[in-house]
Amino acid sequence: MISESAAVYRGPACFDAVSGKLVEKAGVQFRFTSGSLAVLLGLPDIGHISYHGEMVIQGCQITQAIAILVIRNGDNVYKNAMNVRSTVKGCIQSGFAGIIPED
Repeated sequence: MISESAAVYRGPACFDAVSGKLVEKAGVQFRFTSGSLAVLLGLPDIGHISYHGEMVIQGCQITQAIAILVIRNGDNVYKNAMNVRSTVKGCIQSGFAGIIPED
């Protein structure tokens, strides 16, 4: 038997408020933002989206549109310690429940 703390939960990713609402309607307990919000511009994930511009604004739109927890994919947290701090502050400001830095 798996204990509650070791249980596996589904947390689908989405990239905007509409896809967030669809995930919420599916009955999951939380969701992730996808790693690339460049899909909003119809571009590949190669740095077209700025953190302090599109990422924070999009995060606010997503977290305000749904009631379930949202965990942000932190990607590479923007390369250095000062940017890590700024990323975490922006995630708090945007209303994210957590962040997963990758690098």
